[in-house]
Amino acid sequence: MGMIEELLGDESRRQKIEDFIARYEKGPPEEGISDDESKRHYDELTRDLPEDEYREAASDAFGRMSSEQRREIAEKLRTEARAEGVSVDESEDEDAGMLGKVAAALRGGQSGGLGQMLDGGGSGSGGVLSSPAARAALAGIAAHVAKRFLKR
Repeated sequence: MGMIEELLGDESRRQKIEDFIARYEKGPPEEGISDDESKRHYDELTRDLPEDEYREAASDAFGRMSSEQRREIAEKLRTEARAEGVSVDESEDEDAGMLGKVAAALRGGQSGGLGQMLDGGGSGSGGVLSSPAARAALAGIAAHVAKRFLKR
């Protein structure tokens, strides 16, 4: 049994994840979810996720964010991508698919991926987890993965 199935197999944890998804879907993706909860669910649910599934989840999450939030995340991703030699189409700041692709490409790099970058790690100017965009990104990716495994 995989990590995600194990997490969602426990009824208490499953209830918490269901509640998390409901709050994520209720309004703007950054409201009603704490930084700690976003980061914890993100870390638990994406740890062993294959790159293509991660890219899909990230693209979905970025697509739900406002243009301004996507630009904020794109700036952070561009900085990390340059530092790690990952190519980025600089003209597509607001393209959710491109952002998902870059986030997926950075997962195995020195920055430790999106979770570490947005929580203060990486080579940029520090994390932005206290920003609504960072919380929306991590919560959205985690919610997408959980919904897929709960088949919602």
